[in-house]
Amino acid sequence: MGNDNGAKKSNNQKFRWRFSHTGALVFLLVFLFAQPTSTNNRGFFFSFLRHNGHNSNINEKLQQQQEEEQQQQFCEPWPNCVLPPRPPKYSTLCKVLDQWSPNDPEIKNRPPSLPPSSFLVPRFNVSVAAEAVLAQRYRQAEVPFLITGVPDLTAAGQKWDREYLRSVFANTIDRDDYKIEESRMTNVEDGKLNNTFLYYSKGKIKGKWKHFERPQILRNDLGYNHFDAMAERVNNLEGYTANTDPLLYTGISANLGGQQDWIRDALPFLVGDGSLDPDPTLFIPFPSNEWKGINCRFGMKGIVQTAHYDGHRNMIAMVKGRKRYIVLPPLSCSNLELFPRGHPSARHASFDWADHRERQAEHRRLLLPNNRNNNNNNNAKNNNEPSSFCGTPAVDLVLEEGDVLYLPSFWFHYIVSLDKSVQCNSRSGKGTAGQDIIQQCGF
Repeated sequence: MGNDNGAKKSNNQKFRWRFSHTGALVFLLVFLFAQPTSTNNRGFFFSFLRHNGHNSNINEKLQQQQEEEQQQQFCEPWPNCVLPPRPPKYSTLCKVLDQWSPNDPEIKNRPPSLPPSSFLVPRFNVSVAAEAVLAQRYRQAEVPFLITGVPDLTAAGQKWDREYLRSVFANTIDRDDYKIEESRMTNVEDGKLNNTFLYYSKGKIKGKWKHFERPQILRNDLGYNHFDAMAERVNNLEGYTANTDPLLYTGISANLGGQQDWIRDALPFLVGDGSLDPDPTLFIPFPSNEWKGINCRFGMKGIVQTAHYDGHRNMIAMVKGRKRYIVLPPLSCSNLELFPRGHPSARHASFDWADHRERQAEHRRLLLPNNRNNNNNNNAKNNNEPSSFCGTPAVDLVLEEGDVLYLPSFWFHYIVSLDKSVQCNSRSGKGTAGQDIIQQCGF
């Protein structure tokens, strides 16, 4: 009997100890989470749990929360920066187009309700070491982001003024090393001006597309000084509709631009060294032997470059002026009605996004019945569903002078020049994210 009482007493003591121990844990949890976030408190709690044998899910979750809080603190300069890297904050395509018409290049007409670009994708100042590390994380994750704080780009923007560029084009560049294109009048009777510039490669024409007319007129009879004078005049006009003259665009191809010392010396961060070193730089993702050179584009205010994707990773530097980039992920491909393989404008959008009528699928089929080749059932289905175009995820960015935009492989971009502008970009290496989607889309 005495032994039974002793056993009961011992069991009661054990129960009371366990009850009080559990109660203490609950009290400690309530106390900790009622206080402002404290790494020291959390560290003490982890130690307490380890010493008491509680290395369960609670421990793991609190450690994960601690790491996330530290990462969030690391990202404080950016309201939208959260690690791990994430995609842009999307809107939908037609909402983006309707809020600010691509036919209106006036930056002052950008609706004040639209969030700044740095709220939609992070903008990293890479002259700050911590931010350069974050930029590398985003590039490795193959998602778009903006870069500032590149001294060479700032210096190039200051050096490449009107006088300098006129001198370079007059004394350094052969006329065959750059092209000038002129927009066509889409309807001579009503004087409607076409401000859209569409990529065209005659060497890639196959089959029924051999009679497709070049979208722009090559002006080999014009020199850079003529372009510059016209671009300056348009830059001082109020609004696109005030201009009644054809728009001009000047370009130096990647192959030739990569050989121009005045471009390479001014923008060394866009130059690949041609090595097989697997260690990438921020601006030239590996392998650098796949570096494609430097494209430089000299644009008039108001010109629009048709939406398209590039197969290589793309670093886009704004040397002078500003451009608007509407960016879409690879999964958008089947919704965009691209010109197919074999077409001289393959992988580019086949209609004018700024025209409300052309967004209606029925109108597009009547307007250009022979300009499309539905490569698969998905494209055919989307031709009958205009809402699939309008609902496509899109983000609307403005690149300021001195900005660099990183676009991974297969991301679509639709470009509006908001000023007389100079933009140079460098492509290197092919990413694989999104490649399967592009292949399913017929490319």
